[in-house]
Amino acid sequence: MYLWQNNKNMEDKYYIPEIEEFHVGFECELHDNDKVFKWFPIECTQETLYDVQSSHYNARVKYLDTKDIESFGWIEDKGFLLDDSTWFKLNSNYLRHYYHGELYIQNGNKEMIFNGVCKNKSELKRVLKQIGFKQLK
Repeated sequence: MYLWQNNKNMEDKYYIPEIEEFHVGFECELHDNDKVFKWFPIECTQETLYDVQSSHYNARVKYLDTKDIESFGWIEDKGFLLDDSTWFKLNSNYLRHYYHGELYIQNGNKEMIFNGVCKNKSELKRVLKQIGFKQLK
């Protein structure tokens, strides 16, 4: 068990990534392994990917949250108050985010264009690109 896993609040916000999740552009935090317990953010590049993958047991990733979704231009739509999900709007598109990853995206024609799991900001970025959103910030 990692030191940070003893903190219930941190367990709710972070998880240990699987090795398969790492890719160029993947955002995570690495433990500095020094005597001072400190995390530092990193975005994997071609040059750093191997080193980051090698230390994945000392890595953590923040679960996708409202701030991450809004960083891509989505605006929280407080008009929808259903169950444990949060709704966002971007132009005529809607995104529904459930706690710890389930995600549903609907286009302006009310057609589902994504329904799946998206645990973190890096995955959301990839999904938005794959479904054709060009407005990535």
